Amino acid sequence: KIVIKQVAPDGPANQQPLTASATIGFPIRTGSSPHGMTKLETFKAGEKLKIEQMKDILQGSARMKIDIAARPRIQLKPVIEKLIRYPYGCVEQTTSSMYPMLYAADIVADGDDETERAKAITNMIHAGINRLWSMQTRDGGLAYWPRGTSSTLWGSTYAAGFLLEAKTAGYKIDSNFMNSLMDYLEEHLKDDSYPTWSNEKITPNSRAMLCRVLATFGRIRHGWMAKLAENTGDLDMAGRAHLAGAYVAAGKKDRAWKIISENTISLVASRTTRGRLTSQIRQDAVLLSVLLDMDQNHAWTNPLARRLQQARKQGVWGSTINNASALVALSRFQVLNSEDADFKGRVIVAGKTVAEFSSDKDATCKIDNVNGPVTIESDGSGKVYATIVTEGRAAPGVIQPHDNGLVIERKWKDSVNEIIDPKKLKVGDLVHVEVTVLAPGGDVHNIAIVDALCGGMEVENPRLASSGDSNIDYRQDNQEFLDDRVVIFTTASRKKRTFTYSLRVTTAGTYNAPAIQGSCMYDPAIASLG
Repeated sequence: KIVIKQVAPDGPANQQPLTASATIGFPIRTGSSPHGMTKLETFKAGEKLKIEQMKDILQGSARMKIDIAARPRIQLKPVIEKLIRYPYGCVEQTTSSMYPMLYAADIVADGDDETERAKAITNMIHAGINRLWSMQTRDGGLAYWPRGTSSTLWGSTYAAGFLLEAKTAGYKIDSNFMNSLMDYLEEHLKDDSYPTWSNEKITPNSRAMLCRVLATFGRIRHGWMAKLAENTGDLDMAGRAHLAGAYVAAGKKDRAWKIISENTISLVASRTTRGRLTSQIRQDAVLLSVLLDMDQNHAWTNPLARRLQQARKQGVWGSTINNASALVALSRFQVLNSEDADFKGRVIVAGKTVAEFSSDKDATCKIDNVNGPVTIESDGSGKVYATIVTEGRAAPGVIQPHDNGLVIERKWKDSVNEIIDPKKLKVGDLVHVEVTVLAPGGDVHNIAIVDALCGGMEVENPRLASSGDSNIDYRQDNQEFLDDRVVIFTTASRKKRTFTYSLRVTTAGTYNAPAIQGSCMYDPAIASLG
């Protein structure tokens, strides 16, 4: 942070000198990679919980945040923060990021007073609704990315489901926006030859979801629902749940039960990375949500909730669609299955109490420069739920380069296509960046490639004719040129694809060059770190 102050000493007589000041902030990114871990702890009041320092984090860089409550919903907080802070904004991600505001509003802005929290949530939902509206295309559907011109069927259906829930919760949505969107969905229900973004296939499972959304809007399509009900063997777990949800919305719960056959809970789902986005987590969550509408005491609700909890890694479920779906289902389940508790407790660091909590009062504790064990003590009865997030700089050797189902490479070249020696760069030089991506195992869709810029460099604006030749490969699905990074969204295949853009050296200095990285947004296990 730099403060600039100007003083005019020759002002009017007998008056203070005229002054002006400005404060300018400059982001400084650490040379080592960030690292963190999330732990979810559940223990009985009266037991002592000792939290050890992570050995993978550099000494003195560790920061810890602890959330403690008598309700298991507090353990959804890492998911909420992950959704709200997710840096990209396709139609699915925009929609998924708004679900916490509807289903976990009490912990979205925990710590704020009720008035400020309600205002912040309302503003976030309205901003999200307006963003979705801005993605509406001429045919009434929604584009997958902002500024897109072709609609995505699954994305439009998913977003429409949220918009209907937001409308029920009291949020105002333009009637022309909703009617045009519903017209688009209804047209696709009737005609599977209708063109869609990326040539999505309209399957029975897609139609089941369409029927549910349309029925919720009041456009009940009995013919299609009956046709799908006659062939439930063509439907997977989520497809059956959506069709049952359509019958519930139509006021025919007895018909809904006939859709959920005995083998439904044992159906296995395959993960997809384009079109109709689904996974086992997504399908378990959809079924749990529908069952809670039908019978909250159904024998499958507890097993489904346990399956979702067991599928968590580092406190989250991997992708935005999984996070949002599981959040909605578990949030509703936990509200309906609350337990009694009566306890008081404290968080102790180096022998000092830094926070107190009780069964009636949640606590959020932030600890900087963690250098020793942290202890949580309590007295009373019931269960104590804690979420512990530790972050800092990774110790040397912790994060290693890897190529897991994806290979991404970056080269810096000069104007004659020769590899550049970074040590010889000087202010004003133009650097041509060449990024290649390859998926040895076959097509992987929705890859996000992130090239964090080296300090002292800026992106040459590819939209300015006077800039150096950026020679962008426009076969990517979307791209973002930010102040500190370039992000490319694309599909990787066995055939190597190349993207190029230009950087300008603007500031002298010695900097570390961050590694280029990329991963599938809907299967984080497919990733590359160069």
